[in-house]
Amino acid sequence: MHGTEEGIVIKIIDRNTVDVEIEEGFAFPVLISDLVVVAAQEESIFSDQTSTEQEETKKAISSEMGIYLGIEEISTGNKYELHLINYTDLDLLAAVYRKEGKLKYAGLSSGLIKSRSSRSITSFSYDSLSSFNDLFCQIIRFQRQAEALKPPIERHIRLGKLLDKKAPENAPVLERNMWLNQLDDPQELPAPHTQTRENVEKKEEVPENLVDLHAEVLGLDTTTMSAADILIEQISVFNKYLDKAIVYGLDEIIFVHGLGQGVLRKKILTEIRNRKEIKYWEDAQKEKFGYGATKIVIK
Repeated sequence: MHGTEEGIVIKIIDRNTVDVEIEEGFAFPVLISDLVVVAAQEESIFSDQTSTEQEETKKAISSEMGIYLGIEEISTGNKYELHLINYTDLDLLAAVYRKEGKLKYAGLSSGLIKSRSSRSITSFSYDSLSSFNDLFCQIIRFQRQAEALKPPIERHIRLGKLLDKKAPENAPVLERNMWLNQLDDPQELPAPHTQTRENVEKKEEVPENLVDLHAEVLGLDTTTMSAADILIEQISVFNKYLDKAIVYGLDEIIFVHGLGQGVLRKKILTEIRNRKEIKYWEDAQKEKFGYGATKIVIK
């Protein structure tokens, strides 16, 4: 596609690259995506095969609309590329960080991802996975039409766990095989062709007003995650549900954090003090939770 040479494919290097031998007997690597069939007989055979493969590819994409982190293998068992995929109708402002130490993160990538598009974040080798294993994503969904404001998304991802999935799947937008992790909440997404105004109003009027932040309730693996990582996840969930309560106009919301050594409670109180939307807070339902729950009253 980007040259005048003609030749014959003599070797498959990997899933993206082949060796092509030109008339002078010289062979060089070429991306498969840069090849064009020139023989008429081959074109008739391969065009049929290509259309069939494209049809199968379209059928193979089973992912629901959403925002995905994808890991693509670009050389067998060694090198990978990380993508953020926006398979929604909204534009995204996204930032991706990697963990550098205890509660310290360094930026990998940031920027705008248009609707139904993707952004390459970084590439890494399997040997360097330990440097990229812990990532943190922050995403703001930008909407032009007047509707209920969508809260920001914050997610802590471990790439090792994602690569342990049984097999990659065909990724939306890019239509290539990747290990996928959905970053937004599937419950926030409309069911295709079935959403009615009545359903939307019913869904928007009842966000949760009692949230349990215990690690086991959130499904966090306390055997492999550090206390600091668990705290990050708990505070991420806290901010997510507090944002929802504010956006949907709740008068109050209760967070169950337990007693323990009081680390989570202190962190929650720090977060609350930085919020102008909060009227006041107090211990909640002492007869049930003792001092293990906090009620937040919203202005």
